[in-house]
Amino acid sequence: MADIAPHVVFGTRMRQLREARGWRIGELATRSGICRATLYNIQEGRRSCALDIAAAVARALGTTIDAMIAPCACARCYDAPPAGFACSLCGVATPAVARG
Repeated sequence: MADIAPHVVFGTRMRQLREARGWRIGELATRSGICRATLYNIQEGRRSCALDIAAAVARALGTTIDAMIAPCACARCYDAPPAGFACSLCGVATPAVARG
C-alpha cells in the first residue's frame, strides 16, 4: 500500500465503520471494552494498537483485523471510491460520471 502506515489505515477504517453504524466513539468504547481516549488516538493515527486491542475493536465493529488493514484499490491505495468521491485513505479523487 502506497505510503500509508497500517495503523493509519486501521484508524481510518475504524472511524468509517463506527460512523456508518451511527456510533459515537463512546459507543465503540463500551462495545469493545477499550477506553475512549485510546480509541480516539488510534482513530486519529496518533498511535498504533496492540493485537488484542485491534481484535476487540474489529469484533465490536463486526469485522476482522484483516479487513481493517486491507489495502484499498484506488489508483494510489487500491480501493476504488465511487465516481466523484475521494479515497478516504489517500484523498485521491475519482472522476465524476458525466451526465447527459
